[in-house]
Amino acid sequence: MKRNAIIVGVATIAFLIITGGVLVSMGLFGRFAGIEKEKLVSYRYSSGGDMLGSSYSETVREFDEDSALVTIVQRKWHGDDGTVKEYLIDKAILNELKAVFVKYRMKKWDNKKFTKMFIADGANYSYGFDFETDYVSFSSQYYPEKYSSKLKELDEILNKYLQNATLLPGLLIQNTVTENDFELPYDLDNGEIVLSVYSYYQKILCFRLANGTNEEIKADSVIRLYRDDESVLIHEKSYEHETIFYAHDLNEDSIKLNERLAPGKYRLEAFGYETEFEIQ
Repeated sequence: MKRNAIIVGVATIAFLIITGGVLVSMGLFGRFAGIEKEKLVSYRYSSGGDMLGSSYSETVREFDEDSALVTIVQRKWHGDDGTVKEYLIDKAILNELKAVFVKYRMKKWDNKKFTKMFIADGANYSYGFDFETDYVSFSSQYYPEKYSSKLKELDEILNKYLQNATLLPGLLIQNTVTENDFELPYDLDNGEIVLSVYSYYQKILCFRLANGTNEEIKADSVIRLYRDDESVLIHEKSYEHETIFYAHDLNEDSIKLNERLAPGKYRLEAFGYETEFEIQ
């Protein structure tokens, strides 16, 4: 009887160990299995963090049923509005990027520390994968060969799709103020209040109002966008509260449009001021 009890006890312990192992395995690998079944919505690579504040980023995101939008933004210093280039490419790129992610189990790389090395005034290189219900990101100043060789495959995929891609119409930038060989996008000491559009990407129109005067002003928070020489309103946005613009200060805002802007000239009215810009 005692022997039978011992056998039953040992069997129970063995069952619990095996069951626990299976559950742990499911916990560890179930998340990978979940991601494998999910759609990759967007992918992003970026670098930046040096002394000048320069930066570079590549974003691939779902655009419609057949296409993906590639947005490349480059800034040469921290005060630069940057240059934006956008392309429409085959949506299949997202599946290829996801295949690399799954193949190398990059889910395990989430917030991983790849090296103890620190590079003074060195850039940081970041990657992000946005799935339907999960997001994985990691960054490092330096990736050892066992990782960098895998990340290189992501670059090769994007470069392959960009080879024959057509550049989309974008914002025409005209910088007129310079200082120490760096272009400044605004002047806070010119005695004027200037509204300007400074960036356009992913259907987002970015604008700023620079108060170069000694006066603090208040204005109604109403924003309207028109096609130049047309009275048809393209977009309108308003807030219930007034907006305060302090002396020698800057306010930046943006509007998300329903569709991409076609080539042509536009007029933006915001906070009682207006400006014109061109998409080409």
